[in-house]
Amino acid sequence: MSTNNQALHDFVKKARAKNVSDKEIITLLEREGWDKAEVHAAVLGLDVPSPVASSDGSKSKSAHSLSALEAALHHILLWVFSLAAVIVIGSVVNLLFGGASSSDEIASFLAVMSVTYIAYGVFYIRYLRRLRHDPLLATGHIWPIITIVIHSLGALSALITIVTLLLNNSEHRSMYLTTAAVIGVLDACVVAAYAAANFMEKQKVRMVILRAFPVVITVLLGVFSIVALLHLAPMKVDDQTQTKLMRAVEEVHNFTNDRGSLPDRLSQTAYKQGDVTYHVNTPDTYTVCANFKLQTTDQDLNDSYMADDYVDASMFSNHRKGLECFRFDAVALQQGPKVD
Repeated sequence: MSTNNQALHDFVKKARAKNVSDKEIITLLEREGWDKAEVHAAVLGLDVPSPVASSDGSKSKSAHSLSALEAALHHILLWVFSLAAVIVIGSVVNLLFGGASSSDEIASFLAVMSVTYIAYGVFYIRYLRRLRHDPLLATGHIWPIITIVIHSLGALSALITIVTLLLNNSEHRSMYLTTAAVIGVLDACVVAAYAAANFMEKQKVRMVILRAFPVVITVLLGVFSIVALLHLAPMKVDDQTQTKLMRAVEEVHNFTNDRGSLPDRLSQTAYKQGDVTYHVNTPDTYTVCANFKLQTTDQDLNDSYMADDYVDASMFSNHRKGLECFRFDAVALQQGPKVD
């Protein structure tokens, strides 16, 4: 009889001597993390045989691991969710520090993160429930090792980045420090949870870590998700404003190319929307202005001129909150008169 089985049998005998019912004995033992099958066998007076040793002398753990398919889905969903979370974290921190981000990209990765987190959460909760009946249950054989290695490298990279930034007074240091710190915490949490799930022997500490893991991750990413959602609407408005500015400049360029001079008013062009203002600076330069909801730069852009022969919405991505103006050179006038 193994030491564990002997301990179970001794406990059952002592409990019965104190008139504790078998049902109460089973409940007490399962609550303490004992395997359900071993508990019932001890109550019935049976001795559970030890697992058969494998060819390398170690005990077989196949009965204490997720199935190959479930383990694969569990870890792959975690990887996809983690990748989307890293992108969302970087984008939100960039926003908070006044950087430019695409509303469509943030919305897409926020959706991917949310969907994969829900799917992953289903597998994780299922794993926690199965732990009640099998305290030795692991999340796979090779999969958890891969997960721990990947996220350990992520945490190590974040730590190296933090140390490097602290030693160098680089531009946007605060933004990069915040991003690295949050991503490092995320990776460290994953490493701690899966190291505990698969390699820790102290059951009470193991269960505390495994139960705390989803709470910490949910709070951490919940904060970033809320911030992202609060910024999505004004970001969408600013994206539309950038597109309107682009179209206004295109129409001014087309007018200048056709007429040989700048229009006096924007309404003279094919652009008829009234939310972009326009005025002529010199015979071959002009300015367009519009109001923005968010700030993506604190630099004064009014000293620089841009060519209007090729215009993209990204040319207006750096702006301050409120009215922002952009200066352009009328390339068609600077290249000389148009020849038919």
